[in-house]
Amino acid sequence: MVTLFVATNEDTHLPLAGDLVVPGTGAVVGAIKIPARKEPVVVGKPNSVMFDLLKKEHNLDPSRCMMVGDRSDTDIHMANLCGMDSLLVFSGDMSYERLQDLQKSADTDDKKLNIPKYYCDKLGDLGSFIQQFI
Repeated sequence: MVTLFVATNEDTHLPLAGDLVVPGTGAVVGAIKIPARKEPVVVGKPNSVMFDLLKKEHNLDPSRCMMVGDRSDTDIHMANLCGMDSLLVFSGDMSYERLQDLQKSADTDDKKLNIPKYYCDKLGDLGSFIQQFI
């Protein structure tokens, strides 16, 4: 018998207001994969499966797409993996200081995929960001 273990993501934590965080889906995935001794097929970010399906269904050109997200290890990683532009919003667990540290320590191709092309403080800044290109 073949058993399929599918996970949407392996996010370790989810940031809330202030310094408060709660366990993410990765905590549940870890609780299953360790005793099962099986790795999940992750279909969510940073895996490209989701974008590959959208690209095919809607004939999207990745060079004309931008992923906007607040996690560099999932949202931005997927964008770079798929050939999209990326905009990191500092509303999640990422800050400008952490981004600078990440840029300095990006010593492998995999870590470089976590570096955004653009960044801003909050999603509300997106409108003024887009105006630069019109």
